[in-house]
Amino acid sequence: MQQRQLWIAVSLILVEAGVFAYFTDTWTIPVCAVLLSLGALLTDFRLPLVPQRRFVAAMALAIPFTIQWAFAPYEPSHLRTFILYSLAHAGGQYGLALQTAYVWTRRNGELWSAAFPVCGVCVLMAAGDVQTNHLQNIIFQAFVLAFVILTAVYFSWARIALPHHRPRPWGGRLMLSGLAVGLTCAASIVGSQLLERSWSTIERIYTEWMLTGGQEGAAGFSRQARLGSISDRPGALDQVPVLRVYSKEEPGYLRGAAFDRYRGSNWLNDAPRFDLASDPQAPVDVRQAAEFPVFRLPGAMSEMTASDSTLRRSWQMLDVWPAGTLSDAVFVPLEANWVALGQQTLTVDPHGIVYPEELLPQANYRSFVSQAQHDAAAGSSMIPTQGHGVGQLDVETRTRLIAVPEDLDPRLRELANTILKDCETDEQKVFAISGWFHKNYHYELGMQVPAGHDPLVHFLLRRPPAHCEYFSTGTAILLRLGQVPCRYVTGFVSTEYNYLGGYWLARNKDAHAWVEAWLPGRGWVVVESTPAAGIPHSNPSVQTRHLWDDMVLRVQMLRSQLMRGTWRGLWHAAKIILAMLFTTPHGWLMLCGLVIWGIVLFRRHFQFSFGPRLDPVTIQYRMLLRDLDRAVAKQDEVRQPHETLHQFATRLEQSQVEPLHAAAHWYRSYAESRYQGQSTPDEVINLRTKLKPILTALHPS
Repeated sequence: MQQRQLWIAVSLILVEAGVFAYFTDTWTIPVCAVLLSLGALLTDFRLPLVPQRRFVAAMALAIPFTIQWAFAPYEPSHLRTFILYSLAHAGGQYGLALQTAYVWTRRNGELWSAAFPVCGVCVLMAAGDVQTNHLQNIIFQAFVLAFVILTAVYFSWARIALPHHRPRPWGGRLMLSGLAVGLTCAASIVGSQLLERSWSTIERIYTEWMLTGGQEGAAGFSRQARLGSISDRPGALDQVPVLRVYSKEEPGYLRGAAFDRYRGSNWLNDAPRFDLASDPQAPVDVRQAAEFPVFRLPGAMSEMTASDSTLRRSWQMLDVWPAGTLSDAVFVPLEANWVALGQQTLTVDPHGIVYPEELLPQANYRSFVSQAQHDAAAGSSMIPTQGHGVGQLDVETRTRLIAVPEDLDPRLRELANTILKDCETDEQKVFAISGWFHKNYHYELGMQVPAGHDPLVHFLLRRPPAHCEYFSTGTAILLRLGQVPCRYVTGFVSTEYNYLGGYWLARNKDAHAWVEAWLPGRGWVVVESTPAAGIPHSNPSVQTRHLWDDMVLRVQMLRSQLMRGTWRGLWHAAKIILAMLFTTPHGWLMLCGLVIWGIVLFRRHFQFSFGPRLDPVTIQYRMLLRDLDRAVAKQDEVRQPHETLHQFATRLEQSQVEPLHAAAHWYRSYAESRYQGQSTPDEVINLRTKLKPILTALHPS
């Protein structure tokens, strides 16, 4: 019976390994599982692991797969995967490894665990976390049916015969088993066909409803700018952190996209893009702090060079750690002169928007702002508004930045003329338009536009409550009607500070849209027309949430360094771990846990040092008893706390393992010498002499 169950267990592993390797296109772990499980059929040797320790061993086996998922997740580009694929893949590999380890630790006479095929179900689920064609669906169904049949046989052979139980005739049992397998196969085929036909609908409902809460729009950054794209209801993803910024001062407006043409309720970017090479003439202090190739952004003060001694320590650095969903965008402040990324070339547009091509997921980047420029911005009366790249706009750029749609409603021109009638300078026009919005509008998510109406015209003429994309679009169009060059910008406003981690946070809800206008003599300035209620601001957050977020960031840093695959990356990863242990609250908790665990282990192995002062003979007696207890425990015989030495010896004498009989005799001799005779050094020597051959017999190696 035991051997037949072993064959079925190995067959289950073969089926699972085959389907996992075929559908995930990874072969190392499945092939190793197959070879090791087949090897278990050829030998009776089993790992000497007692059942009480198997749970601990299973948890230890999960550590390498957890590390793989956390720091080097498997994310293939050639497979069409579903959600959480990297986690499912690591879980499937762990399931195969756990089943293979169970085959090598289960001993004769033990009942087979019902968790064995349940673990196989998890492996099949992990293998099926990809999108397949019709032929692959049929192959997967065949694997699953084979697994179901083998599982039925597994449980059939694992049953326990009850006393006074009258077995059913073999014919009836076979008929019932065949009927159950047939019904299972039929239900599986019908269910899979229905699922395949409805899969596109299920995927669409899941993506649109489960992931975005059923919202037509969603909070968060996007390179698409269309009126009405922001949701009118809070979503579950609004509170998810997407940017973490190390900066001495509040980062404020971090721009990720800019648009210069408005058409049909959409903002577009028609500006040409060009490639930049890293600049070796960057200031020395910037190059030292960057750790990556440094690029000069368009509009940066070109006269600043590395030879300027006055620039030493004159730069404010922003170290940005984006979430994985934002790895295709770089967010920098308007005043940024330099940006440092882990790549040799960089694509930018004239608006200073960066388009990374080789940025690793969740890798950080750094931007540098002139401290003098930053101080001037802080003292400006306009919102964070110090000019960037002061100079003159060329005719082509100016023409593009004051253009409005040809079919623009004439009533909007009349509105612009009314608002700007008393303005003589561009700066006055900026204040007039932003003040008009603050005076006449209220902020509210989800503005409803009547069917057939232009959203912008409805917003500007009817003045309903709206959100930032309407205020920014209306501001840009009115400024352009007043011949003020401007552009529509999206990104994040970071104002929340994590005091536990020492960095600034931007969440999905902090995504924002604003306008940047060009003022003669000042350059580019931020124009904020959205009412104060609609500008992202910091809310008091629970400290435990900040504690968890800091731990997530540390893990991201560790992953980023390890993914570089260099010795320098390993060195930085080690420094991150040490810094986390000694400088963060959760690191202190982990360090305290390690210390307590070490003390417990030390006391377990050196318990005599902490107990009452004992004479040397008593200590030697206890050490001899401990050595034999450990050796016998490896034979799956553990002395229970309520058992006396004589009771335990009686139980060992009933074992079929011959060395345990000698151990039973030694236990009796120990009890007589320790508790009935005189505890002398000679008795200790006698017991030690008798113990050595017993230990050798129990463990010949």
